[in-house]
Amino acid sequence: MTRPLDELNKKRSAPPDVWAKTMRWISVCGWTVVVAAIYFFGSGKPQMETFFDRKHQIYVRQIWNMRLVDYALDLVVISLILGLAGVAISLWRYQVKEEELRFNLMIMTAFSAFGIGYYLWFFGF
Repeated sequence: MTRPLDELNKKRSAPPDVWAKTMRWISVCGWTVVVAAIYFFGSGKPQMETFFDRKHQIYVRQIWNMRLVDYALDLVVISLILGLAGVAISLWRYQVKEEELRFNLMIMTAFSAFGIGYYLWFFGF
């Protein structure tokens, strides 16, 4: 059964409720945490030695900075928790109010799970 046009326009023009705002903030905070984790992970990588480093005998760090990598893991776990909470709210609202799913939360959760798997695969427990 189709809805009258007036009812549909009221639904579209209604301001976002608390859960919609919550999902928006979860998404923004989660992606900020993912970007910070990528930055820490990239900073913790061993440096590549170049021709100029060898020529001028400049010391280049050859090992991972595990402190920064562990910070990145902590941030990825936080991002995973935020993503799972956001996906749960999104699925609940999809079932109850027939709203659209938030795919950016699902992608963020998948990136976070991949980051944790990558850490466990290459650095162990």
